[in-house]
Amino acid sequence: MFGELIGAWILQEWTIAGKPKSFEYLELGPGRGTLAKDALNAIQTLLNKVDDDKKTMINVKFVEVSPVLSKKQAETLASNGSNISAEWYRSFETLPESEDISFSICNEFFDALPIHQFDFNENTRQWREVIVDTDPVDKEKLRFVTAPGDTPAAKALLPMFDNDDLEGKRRVEVSPSSLIHCQWLCERIMKQGGSSLIIDYGHEGQKEDTLRGFKNHKLVEILDNPGDIDITADVNFSHLRSVAEAIGVDASESITQDAFLKNMGIETRSI
Repeated sequence: MFGELIGAWILQEWTIAGKPKSFEYLELGPGRGTLAKDALNAIQTLLNKVDDDKKTMINVKFVEVSPVLSKKQAETLASNGSNISAEWYRSFETLPESEDISFSICNEFFDALPIHQFDFNENTRQWREVIVDTDPVDKEKLRFVTAPGDTPAAKALLPMFDNDDLEGKRRVEVSPSSLIHCQWLCERIMKQGGSSLIIDYGHEGQKEDTLRGFKNHKLVEILDNPGDIDITADVNFSHLRSVAEAIGVDASESITQDAFLKNMGIETRSI
């Protein structure tokens, strides 16, 4: 039902846009392609009800770095209709511009992007970046430490925060990669029209330390097995909204997934 409601959201946005004869379904980090398949199936079902001439084209574009997952996504989408085309790109930089209006989905994409952390030292009253160092006792192990002085990241990123953002906090996080990807999405919307739906674990700037490691669906120490665990950090939606507003894209306040699904009619919808 989740993917079907994502499809319903896209068709709602398509209708508001005036029912153009073709549109772009863009997904960043589409995993195994299951969400896209469910969303596209729902879109097809709804198009059959509201598309008078049944000729609307859907141009699917996946941004996926993994060749293995790209192959799996292609297999998952193999049975979609003749009005659907699909293309794969390794990065947003290689994604060409299009004349189609763009509807993009980012489901648990931003929380996998790298972050920088900064700690506040009560004694010096200064912020310092949290960095990775070797353990002085066991050189085979890694540990987190605070930088002894300003780092390039500290100089570049800390000015992003207002004093109110830092007041009373011991640690803050920022993801430059998330800001860049958000910028790309917003610039695409400005050029092509459309909208983007970002679904992720996140907050509005109130959280401090959200960096976590998972292996086999269990929390683990982040530095114990580098490269062998999934590392995630909650998305600061206030940062993404600031980027969108600076570019000129309307950005709504974040809401819970539960609220979004209820707004889309999960309790009553039958597609």
